[in-house]
Amino acid sequence: MCGANQVVHLNNGYLWFPSSVDALNEAWAALVKETHPTMTAAALYFSFLAFTALFAFIMPGVEITGRPDVSGNVLKYRCNAYGAWWFSLLVLAILHVSGTFTLSFWYDSIGHVMTCAVLWGDIFALILYLIGLASKNAVRMTGNHVYDYFMGKQACSRFFLLLLLSLKKM
Repeated sequence: MCGANQVVHLNNGYLWFPSSVDALNEAWAALVKETHPTMTAAALYFSFLAFTALFAFIMPGVEITGRPDVSGNVLKYRCNAYGAWWFSLLVLAILHVSGTFTLSFWYDSIGHVMTCAVLWGDIFALILYLIGLASKNAVRMTGNHVYDYFMGKQACSRFFLLLLLSLKKM
């Protein structure tokens, strides 16, 4: 139960506005309780990332060639997100029907999983930014570190030489 669900469950669906500092503290405590990262949430999120990476390699899709990068290399892209999406839904349905992983468990864990996703996204972006600084392969640099952090330092960054960040086929 997180976000808008707090309003429905804790305030009978009425718009919530803090009437006192105690009410604000109570809302903060409920938010922290429902959204703090847990090991289960991290396992769910990283399992999702692993399956997404696996699907990027094994799912069929149309292959197209991209534009040449700064070094003249032309990468091939496999456009298979549509198939991966439907296969993910099929796997989720099978897990739900079999009782292995019910949708209600996911619903109850969504706040924790979203917090893990945001934290990992920030950490991963920082890692890539630092790799870009160290590699001297940066392009489109403005000198504004905040802007460059969010816009990216490298074109076609690779992570562990296995995955292209935009799920491109190597």
